[in-house]
Amino acid sequence: MAWSEMSAREQRRVIDRYRLAYIDEAPVNWCPGLGTVLANEEITQDGRSEIGNFRVYRRLLKQWKIRITAYADRLLADLDPLDWPEPIKAMQRNWIGRSEGAMIEFQSEDSAGTVIKTFTTRPDTIFGATYLALAPEHPLVNALTAKAWPSGTPEQWRRQQAFPGRGDPPPIDAVESYRRSVAGHSDRQRIDEHEGKTGVFTGSYAINPATRERIPVFVSEYVLMGYGTGAVMGVPAHDERDYDFAKTFDLPIRRVVEPVDGGVDEDAAFVAHTENERLVNSGRFDGMSAVEGETAIVDWLELDGAAERSVSYRLRDWLFSRQRYWGEP
Repeated sequence: MAWSEMSAREQRRVIDRYRLAYIDEAPVNWCPGLGTVLANEEITQDGRSEIGNFRVYRRLLKQWKIRITAYADRLLADLDPLDWPEPIKAMQRNWIGRSEGAMIEFQSEDSAGTVIKTFTTRPDTIFGATYLALAPEHPLVNALTAKAWPSGTPEQWRRQQAFPGRGDPPPIDAVESYRRSVAGHSDRQRIDEHEGKTGVFTGSYAINPATRERIPVFVSEYVLMGYGTGAVMGVPAHDERDYDFAKTFDLPIRRVVEPVDGGVDEDAAFVAHTENERLVNSGRFDGMSAVEGETAIVDWLELDGAAERSVSYRLRDWLFSRQRYWGEP
């Protein structure tokens, strides 16, 4: 559409996509005791401020940001000619964290037809996705939380233990209770491999675009808004965090890749990724190498508008609202 044919709102939307400084709602570490936002490094393992030992909570706050991600590839490329020690350059590359993969869309079964977008570096494992998990701060959590539990919802999915003496709380209460209970956890605590995986069912289901199966949608703190879309497709047979979550909530675990040379126990629930893999239990794609399968599956899903190739970065747009002597006044 030509610029002259756009409405004022459409023109503003285009401009905002290219604006390098913009206002956005972002999850931050808010410390009421200090009255300010804290960096992850300023928070103890117990979720408290290093100064004053005050409780810190995660909350959404309007923030000024710089769109530094627009320069991510340039930052990576410009590391190569630098006369820096290789370990320092490797650290920088890791911070930028370029990941190639696919954006896959899952259609929810709610009346609004909400679409849940997930980023994955392993689209070849889509046939093994048996649930979705959203970060507690994800903007779709409220829309996806059902008014009542679907018939047959297991007790461990409903967070009943948080409501002693109240019987069976509705999904909105269970989800809100869970969000409050994890609000004080830092990102470091949330991804701690030694902590058990927690979560709560939203009461909603989505459709796996590859298998056409209904899969439950959970809220879990092990999913972070700071990476990808803040939603993950759970593939418990091939991801340790997903495996732990699936075991906690008794979710299906379906193997969809295995080493080409075999050597895997047929009864093993979890199979770690290896260099040379082939697809199994993946319909028409069985027998393909993981690399071939990834290309073929994304091409296939693209025909239905359910996927597109995408690049994600660990690097986040620079939040520069915090007042610091080294930064803006």
